[in-house]
Amino acid sequence: MFAASLPKASLATLSNISLTRVGSVAASRVFLSTTRANAKPNVPAGFAAIKERQKTFNIDNGLRVHQRGGTMDKVLYNATLLLILVGAVEWVRVAYTLSFPPAK
Repeated sequence: MFAASLPKASLATLSNISLTRVGSVAASRVFLSTTRANAKPNVPAGFAAIKERQKTFNIDNGLRVHQRGGTMDKVLYNATLLLILVGAVEWVRVAYTLSFPPAK
C-alpha cells in the first residue's frame, strides 16, 4: 500500500540520482578526510602483541592448530587427553557396576 502511493520515477532519473550521491560521498571522503596516507597507525601495544601471536597461527608449517601454541598448549592438550581417559575408565567402571551389582 505504501509503495503504491510513491511517485513513479524513470530508471534514468534513479541512476542519475545514485551517481550524484556516490560522487558526492566519494568527494567528501577524499577532501574531508583527516588521516594522512603515510601516518603510522596508533595501535595499542596489547593489540599489536595479539596480532603478532595470530601471525604464528597463520603460517602454513604443517602443524595442527593445537600443536602451534608452544609448551603450555602441549601441557594443556595432554592434560585434556588424560582427563578424557580417566573419565572413560570411570564411565566403564560405573556401567559395569550398575550392570552386574555385587552379590549380597
